[in-house]
Amino acid sequence: MWRFDEGSGTDVSDSSGNGLNGVLVKQDDFAEYPDWIAGRTGQPGDNALRFGVGGTRNMVAAPYQPVMDSPAGNNAVTMAAWLSSEEIIESGETNWGRVFQRLNYLLYMDNVSSIDSVSTSINMGLPRVPQEVDVYDLTSTAVPVSTNSATNPAWNHVALTFDGTDIRFYINGVQKHVQNAPGTIKGDWWTDVQIGNSNRPTLPQVFNRQFVGALDDVAYFDSALTPAEISQVMSGDFSGFNAPRPVEGAHAYEAAVAALQPTHHYRFGTTGVIAPDSGFGATLIDGVLQTGEGGANLNSLGPGTSDGLPGFDASPANGAMGPRNVGALYLGDGTNWAAEQMTFSGWLGLASGTGTVVWDRVFTNSQYSNNLQMVIHDDGATAGEPAGLYITIDDPIVGIDAMFLPKSVVNLVDEEWHHLFVVRDGGDFGNMKVVIDGQDYTSQLTASPVSGFIAGNEWGTAMLGGVDAYASSLSGLMDEVSIWVGTALTVQDGIDLYNAALTNATYIPGDANRDGNVDAADAKTLATNWGETNASWAMGDFNKDGIIGPADAAILAANWG
Repeated sequence: MWRFDEGSGTDVSDSSGNGLNGVLVKQDDFAEYPDWIAGRTGQPGDNALRFGVGGTRNMVAAPYQPVMDSPAGNNAVTMAAWLSSEEIIESGETNWGRVFQRLNYLLYMDNVSSIDSVSTSINMGLPRVPQEVDVYDLTSTAVPVSTNSATNPAWNHVALTFDGTDIRFYINGVQKHVQNAPGTIKGDWWTDVQIGNSNRPTLPQVFNRQFVGALDDVAYFDSALTPAEISQVMSGDFSGFNAPRPVEGAHAYEAAVAALQPTHHYRFGTTGVIAPDSGFGATLIDGVLQTGEGGANLNSLGPGTSDGLPGFDASPANGAMGPRNVGALYLGDGTNWAAEQMTFSGWLGLASGTGTVVWDRVFTNSQYSNNLQMVIHDDGATAGEPAGLYITIDDPIVGIDAMFLPKSVVNLVDEEWHHLFVVRDGGDFGNMKVVIDGQDYTSQLTASPVSGFIAGNEWGTAMLGGVDAYASSLSGLMDEVSIWVGTALTVQDGIDLYNAALTNATYIPGDANRDGNVDAADAKTLATNWGETNASWAMGDFNKDGIIGPADAAILAANWG
């Protein structure tokens, strides 16, 4: 709940008790912050915010915290606000002026039937209908939008509820529209709250998302409020709604990443071709899945989503991005992904059975300077076989400036998930840091043994999972990718992130094949690999000491059946 009663400054507090405080944001160098004005009651101490004055782009953003995630199994929402729109949307003009937005539900101003309207979009997944539902005409209330101004605002209270079956609109406490739209709201995912505008640059950017006018008492609830409750909220009485609720289902890994506020973050919890960016940067950049070599398409062998990390996603929308040797996630102009200090964190699930992999890209910003790129190399076709890793930080086209972790050193094993954490802290290799699965490999980096190593492409496009000029799409899956542009995290940060993931991992001790049962198949795996060193979980190394031995057999026996 954001009452906007501060009256000055750039901070806004959350009245719910959950600590979801927000900040005023001006969205480019020429913009101004939202203006503080008198609130809708006009009483001392009641204030509001005025957005979009004179064509400026601004908003309020409340950064993601795990408590924002809806309780498990919840399929209801209410969005409510007092608004005073100052912009008349002409016939044929497209405007999606945001009142309130999270990734999967939003309340916005629009033009329907040549008149100003308030609309909603609730993402229930495919098929698209009834994903977007444009409903109630605001001008049918007693106060036309055209009379609104900053000095004499005409306030209207707007509330939308969805209970899993029906969408209901209330204007000034009176139900004005109901639409049957049964479905399940897709998971909230890891996204902040945005009020007054959106910082998500859809490709291409063709819609105006700036709300022009004043907003007050903006709130959302993870339940469908009753008419009586809506009237209560409309009166400014939030008693009974401001008790903090516990975090349900939030994963320790996601919370640990959120605490470090990455510039960009991709959870890959969606289907289709758009991978939403749920980071903390001033401008979020959604990734676009595209095919690489071989003419594959997105509906068959092309990139898509697959099963995500077992136990590593809080949301039911658990997915991973799979370049699978034929595609990549395009992230736009690589200059937006280049800085002296950068950090990459992500999970890799390398495939097997595809032959020797030579130059599989994990990430590249394709820049000559401030370059950062990770490449998987010498990845064989046998399950359980490790791969090598190249990392470049400068001169990606003409140079051979790369560091190498040979497969005999690093534990990037096929058919297992691994956490990769890479830090660039300037253009000197001596300032590079690498942590894999919580282990610091920095001291084991060596100069690239490859002459003429090519680390990027001349088009300057940042990509995850491949580049479009070479046969270099990743063979396998990626998940929970975070990138910090302008920030060099520490080795300890990488270790802490991995350990946070283990906090909630759902693997059963002794379950080598991770099928949910500790049985004869796991015992056979243990026996086959008895005495092996540099071993992995999939080989039977349940205590993660790198050796298959009596301690692992004891773990299997203790969990048998």
